[in-house]
Amino acid sequence: MPIGKKLKQVMAAHGINQRALAQDLEVNLNQLNMVLNEKRTMSFELLSKILKHFKDVDCNWLIRPEDERNYIETSRPTKLQAAYKDSPLEDIQRDLKVIIERLSQI
Repeated sequence: MPIGKKLKQVMAAHGINQRALAQDLEVNLNQLNMVLNEKRTMSFELLSKILKHFKDVDCNWLIRPEDERNYIETSRPTKLQAAYKDSPLEDIQRDLKVIIERLSQI
């Protein structure tokens, strides 16, 4: 399932629209719209902001297109989320960058 479709599920579950999410994340609405409609890949910065904003989103689920589960099936806290519960954002960003780099090599 594409990342844009997954993010739309998350937004619907949280009752938030594109404009509100763009404002909350402090990103350009057009940039967010292009990601949601699969016309642009998600940047590391945007991914970090989304995961910080939606703390119940499983990063692995969000970035893996082959994971066809819907948001409700993945919204329980994961071991990874529990491990990072009190970690500084820099630690999370560093580890996400490594994950994204590894996925891009597949």
